[in-house]
Amino acid sequence: MEETKEDNLKHPSSVFGNMVSGLSFSKNDLKNWSKREYILLGVLAGTFFIMIVLAGVLGAKKSYSPPDTCTSYQCLESAAYVRYTMNTTFDPCNDFYQYACGAYASTRPLTPGRTSRTTMGDLYYKNQERLKNLMEAPYNRDAEWSSERKLKDLFRSCINDYKTEQLLGQPFIQKILPKMQGWYVLDTWEQNTFDLNAALKIVQTDLWVAAFWTNSVGMDIDMKTNIVQLHPAGASKFLRWSQYITPGNQRYLNDYKKFMRRLANLIIRDYKPIITDKDIRIEQFVNDAFTMETKLAQLYNDSKVTNDRYSEESKIVLDDLNAQTGTVIDWAAQMKYEFKSITGASKVILYKKEFIYGLSNLITNLPSADKTRVLHNYMVWRLLERYAPELSWEYVHANREYYVDVFGVEQFSGKWNYCFGYVNRMMPEAMGSLFVRDHFPTENKQKAVEITTYLRSAVIDELNANTWMNSDTKKIAIQKITKLIYKIGFPAFMLDGDQLDKIYKELAINKTDYFQNILNINQFQKVYYENQLEGGVDRTRWIFKTFDTNMALLYYWNEIIVPAGFLQSPLYDYHMPHYMNFGSMGSLIGKYLTFSIDQYGSKWTAEGTRTASWWSNGTYTAYQKVKKCVVNYYSNRTQGPFQTLDGDSKMIPINAELNVDRSIAITTGVKLALRAYEKWEHDHGVEKAAPSLGLSNEQMFYIAHAQSRCFNRNNNQRYYNALNGLVEYDTQTNLALSQIPEFQQAFKCKAGSKMVAASKCAYY
Repeated sequence: MEETKEDNLKHPSSVFGNMVSGLSFSKNDLKNWSKREYILLGVLAGTFFIMIVLAGVLGAKKSYSPPDTCTSYQCLESAAYVRYTMNTTFDPCNDFYQYACGAYASTRPLTPGRTSRTTMGDLYYKNQERLKNLMEAPYNRDAEWSSERKLKDLFRSCINDYKTEQLLGQPFIQKILPKMQGWYVLDTWEQNTFDLNAALKIVQTDLWVAAFWTNSVGMDIDMKTNIVQLHPAGASKFLRWSQYITPGNQRYLNDYKKFMRRLANLIIRDYKPIITDKDIRIEQFVNDAFTMETKLAQLYNDSKVTNDRYSEESKIVLDDLNAQTGTVIDWAAQMKYEFKSITGASKVILYKKEFIYGLSNLITNLPSADKTRVLHNYMVWRLLERYAPELSWEYVHANREYYVDVFGVEQFSGKWNYCFGYVNRMMPEAMGSLFVRDHFPTENKQKAVEITTYLRSAVIDELNANTWMNSDTKKIAIQKITKLIYKIGFPAFMLDGDQLDKIYKELAINKTDYFQNILNINQFQKVYYENQLEGGVDRTRWIFKTFDTNMALLYYWNEIIVPAGFLQSPLYDYHMPHYMNFGSMGSLIGKYLTFSIDQYGSKWTAEGTRTASWWSNGTYTAYQKVKKCVVNYYSNRTQGPFQTLDGDSKMIPINAELNVDRSIAITTGVKLALRAYEKWEHDHGVEKAAPSLGLSNEQMFYIAHAQSRCFNRNNNQRYYNALNGLVEYDTQTNLALSQIPEFQQAFKCKAGSKMVAASKCAYY
């Protein structure tokens, strides 16, 4: 994700100046142009720019292409993209990532509201733009019960700024605070009427805000039934748990309190009646809410993570949970209120057992004189932080001011993107249907299936040649790979309007009342969770949205999901040369295939059943040598430099132990994709070379892999990632490829080069 044409991008007149001046447009003429004329000029300018890139690609050999060179439109387009993203001033044998992606960051600068850009992210936003046009188009199916109509009406109610500005903070004042029986800050709350468990039912279920816990519905250990899972909650959406209690974060915490005061002052302003002691009340509110969050953060950090949430030790009967915690929080009543099918005898999974148990002591030990006020103020704050972005501009801006402090981004992507994100989360099936109907050719799915077939064959060959797995383990691994299911593109019901309408049958949407729509969706979500709990595991369900550009392995279903949004250039396209498709998409699928049979994958059978491990003891012991080799190779390496909050420059060591399995899977994924491509090439013949880049098909394969991982992130985001143990794409790419002899042969890298590992690990 970096650059070679920075000056031209910063000064467009250097590219288009002669063209514009040749048309003799004066400044006054430009001022009088219509929006359409500006758009046409932009299209003309963009087309001219693409012509320059393509001309550069073809002109390198004076427009002459040998017979074995591909000159189709798709080859020209992919070659232009490759060249536009590379920086050939870097030696591929010393820093391959910069060679392949060195022009990405400067040619794809961070746009407003984004702390990070990646190749997959760029494609996602491209898909989003396509959906934008569809969302703003007239209804194709305009019946009142139509899922398409509900989707578009929800979106239009969200972007209706005129209505939102008229209402100011009234939706919160009129529709939220009465449910909480008033608020201390407005002097409308009676302390003696407060009931913790009654308030929790309203906050956690009716208003769908996680105050003390968040619950989800997921598979139980039998992989056939679903069970409620309880997770800790209570931190701000802007802060991690550790930031409340880690020294050196005081600036963030002080600004967070300012954010709380801003929102409280805005509510007081819109409430109208005069609050004479408002400053005192606001400070008490801020102190109560912040103190409660800090106590929850301390409890969270003192609690152990549940190592195996599927084990019986992680489960508890609700009546037993009440008995052991003194029913300070009536867990059975809370869960019954949300789920009709739950009883006191039902079991739930505790993600952090000590946190859930500790809530009772935390609440009990609050000073008795202040307890109800502290709890009520805290819960109102959780509601206010959640619903403030749905109010008028000043409330939104208060959020954004704090966002700048945390992430260092002063510009924002606008209301449209916010509304798109919300509608996307709430009505993903309806949104996905719009996308696949208009933007997904069936040929993309057919060719993608072909790639998975060759990858399966390559994995089986590698397993047969494996030296550290014994024969019994190999048999089970091959069986699992053979039975692995691929969900590619989209589910069939996406094209069936009647089925989509049934999904949203119980959802009421009013295109003029956005805030009420949110409350309606809360109840719709409740019904959705209840149906999941009662209906059991639906293995036909897709966990990704159709236009997502992610990919995933589901251990518990033994399947890989590749949504339609991913199956597009530059990641994949059925028109693109296969060395590109195998290098990008193929290596990523290869990574997930490796995960499916690695040390963690061995805990899941070919049928998706949880097991202790189907690896033999001998295989496990031999694998430790492989892991040790990789850990040694990744150890003593650092990422950075990063700028800290104090202005210092800091390097962050790589946690080799934390990343070892991922590191193995990345390297193995590339090797598997290469083997699969070689098989495909053997069956279909050698592909024509990319036009005028002077690169072999093998070299293009590795470039496609690297360019699928190009990125541009600001310092804060990179520093945050490194602190949390993530290894950045540039480091991952270089270290992975340096372990592959075929890569070094393709680029003729000599021993001693940085991209030639002195010692290579066995992998698969």
